[in-house]
Amino acid sequence: MMAFTNAVHAENFRLREVAGKSQSAVEKILGKADKCETIRASRIDPSPKCGFKGSQVEVVFIGGKADWITVKNPDVGFEEKSIEYLGLQPKGPDLANDFVMRWNGIGGFHQVSAFPGAGTKKVDYFYIKALTD
Repeated sequence: MMAFTNAVHAENFRLREVAGKSQSAVEKILGKADKCETIRASRIDPSPKCGFKGSQVEVVFIGGKADWITVKNPDVGFEEKSIEYLGLQPKGPDLANDFVMRWNGIGGFHQVSAFPGAGTKKVDYFYIKALTD
């Protein structure tokens, strides 16, 4: 597990400090982006996707705001309380199976998903749609 500073720590990722912020504000929190590229996904205009902290955190800035956020290798179990890592209160997911746990509208965010690693009982990555679908 990579040691983080500011919004990202070995213990947790402070989602509220990053979600909805501009790229420059996110860089003040996570440090300068390692790399950025423009993505073209359906339903959104071309948007910058930037990797931070050795691409441990990836952020797609939709409409200039940190919206689709991926947090890799959080070193937490694949279980309901894993979302505490993101600073969210645990509650039963809206969808849960062996491949994903998904919470809709939790903490004021559009959707939070946790995906397990292959053959592990740990979260491989979180995928957050903070503002848009």
